[in-house]
Amino acid sequence: MLCLITEVFVRMGYVAAIGNTTITYEGVVQYILIAYCLLNLPRWSKAIRKWWVLLAVSYIIPMVLLILFPSNALVSTFDVTWDEILFEGASLVYPTVTGFVVKNSLKFIAYSFVIIYIYQKWKLSDYQQMMAKFLDISKVFLCLGYVEFVAKNMFGLNETWGNLLILLFGEKESTAYEGRLRGNTFELNLFTQEASHYAYVLMFVALLSLAYNVFINKERKIGGIVIGSLLLMVLTTSFSSVYLSVTFIIYYLLYRWYILKPKSEKIEKIVLGSIICLGSVSITAILSIYSDGFVVGRLLNLIDNFEDFFTVNVTYGSQYGDGSSQVRLISMIQTIMVFFQRPIFGYSLYSIYAHSPTAMYLAGVGVFGMLCWIKFFFYVSPLYKQFSLVKKPYALAIALLLFMNLLGGDRHTFSGVMLAMNGVAYIFLYADKKLLNENSPC
Repeated sequence: MLCLITEVFVRMGYVAAIGNTTITYEGVVQYILIAYCLLNLPRWSKAIRKWWVLLAVSYIIPMVLLILFPSNALVSTFDVTWDEILFEGASLVYPTVTGFVVKNSLKFIAYSFVIIYIYQKWKLSDYQQMMAKFLDISKVFLCLGYVEFVAKNMFGLNETWGNLLILLFGEKESTAYEGRLRGNTFELNLFTQEASHYAYVLMFVALLSLAYNVFINKERKIGGIVIGSLLLMVLTTSFSSVYLSVTFIIYYLLYRWYILKPKSEKIEKIVLGSIICLGSVSITAILSIYSDGFVVGRLLNLIDNFEDFFTVNVTYGSQYGDGSSQVRLISMIQTIMVFFQRPIFGYSLYSIYAHSPTAMYLAGVGVFGMLCWIKFFFYVSPLYKQFSLVKKPYALAIALLLFMNLLGGDRHTFSGVMLAMNGVAYIFLYADKKLLNENSPC
């Protein structure tokens, strides 16, 4: 539980700093959890063992290939980021296997033992208790989010809030301490490093609340946390909150369409399309009005400079041309273009940097690694096998997770307890509970 809370809500600050390296609160909790799971690792099932080996191999093969056959592709790395390339004139570099690449690849492999422990040890009741406790604790953080909004925008305490964060977590490079003004309001971060990260966190909380209450047949209780999370997500004034809101709507409509099975498929399809379109327009319009045209302005700026995404260029001069959205799209498109040069095994994790977790992971491990990741994290757990899932919406939900993180997303998309709970949410949401085998050893 502590690891999930820190992964979701506490994403700033550090316990200690050694040179340019910081030991974060989240990192300390993660390493303790990894050690505990390794020491108490139960016997693996054959399927889990098979796909874990393939997943580990998918991390190692790209490093070996990159050492033996260096690439001439020019990319951005964690040492030379897209922000430095586009804003400071730094040059693209060749991907190489550095100590940083090896360390993070091994960390991914190590963290997979946490997932194995959860798969093999937890029963259905454990997952339910975990979700229930997490949602109860989330209420506290949601309240703090509204306190931040009131403090910054109604009492003018934006600078005071930033100083409070420094006092609690120590000063570190992050836009959260600045509290940037977007339109008429200040962006919200709570204890994350960016408003976009906070928006992703709130969407995750809303999804878990929806899935848990659907699973325990208490849909009437969905409103509180879901609406509170989605409203706060809009108030962050994050550009990401637009497509994240639409993503949540699609998750819910997949449930309505495939699980509740409406009488009229034709009518439901019309309603589905209408709600998605209306929701997208409405959310964008509300945000635009609320933030003095900030969101729509950034959308128009992206359209005006669309050709620049393929030529590695950022155009300034517009009222909303802050470059953030352009950098994200340029890094995504350029990384995907590089991926096609080594599509099978990729270049190795963290040898390429992008503002797109999906594009970065795909370029790192290739199609082979992506398929192993999908299989290991979503299709081999005893919990998955315990249910008769409606397979189409479940697969679409996974695809939606990847697409959502193609546009921006979250660094915990491809590992961590947060990812595991995402998968549990999909199972709870798209399971046919009538066919549940209560005697299954999960």
